[in-house]
Amino acid sequence: GYLSSISDHLFRQESRFPPPPFLYSGHFDHQARITNLHLMFGLANRYGFKVETIFLAFTIYHRVAFAQEFSHLPLSLQAVASLFVAAKYEEIAIPRVEMFARCDPKIDP
Repeated sequence: GYLSSISDHLFRQESRFPPPPFLYSGHFDHQARITNLHLMFGLANRYGFKVETIFLAFTIYHRVAFAQEFSHLPLSLQAVASLFVAAKYEEIAIPRVEMFARCDPKIDP
């Protein structure tokens, strides 16, 4: 689908400039990745974010999701936090962080 093609494109682009190997935990669930990209895409559409925000959020998410430092956090929290950070950079007005946190019952605002 559309999200898979965006995700695959981002991985191809980022493979040209990979981060140092010590950042990777070595384990990642592909299905969870697609689910969380769909979550971020839905939130971005709900709040009317620009396409640039979505791409930046996907890029941040892919870097955070592989980092050992964040491996103890739920992937859905990593996805929502990535979208929030991207929105802070790209958007003029963004919803409060509590609005983002309410999108997933596993996240405690």
